[in-house]
Amino acid sequence: RMAKAHLLEETGEGVDPLEVSRDRERRDQVLDALSELNDRHRMLLVLHHLEGQSVPVIADALGQSEHAVESALARARRRFRTVYERRTAS
Repeated sequence: RMAKAHLLEETGEGVDPLEVSRDRERRDQVLDALSELNDRHRMLLVLHHLEGQSVPVIADALGQSEHAVESALARARRRFRTVYERRTAS
C-alpha cells in the first residue's frame, strides 16, 4: 500500500503531489523549502512523499531499520513544516 503523500499532514494542510503539480506557486514554495533541508531529510521526503516509496523499501535500500527511517522522516517533516510555514508567512 502506498503511503499517504502529505508533507504537512500534522498541521492539517496537506501538500499532495498532484495538487502541487497543478499549482505552480505552491510547487515552487515546496521546492524552495525542500532546498533548505539537509540532503538526508530532502532525500527521505522525496522518496517517501513524492515518489511514494514505503518505509520498508527505503529502509532496505539504505540498510537501516524501519524505525530509524520512520524517526528520520518525522524529523524531516517537522523541519520541512517549519521552513515551509516561514516561507509562506511572508
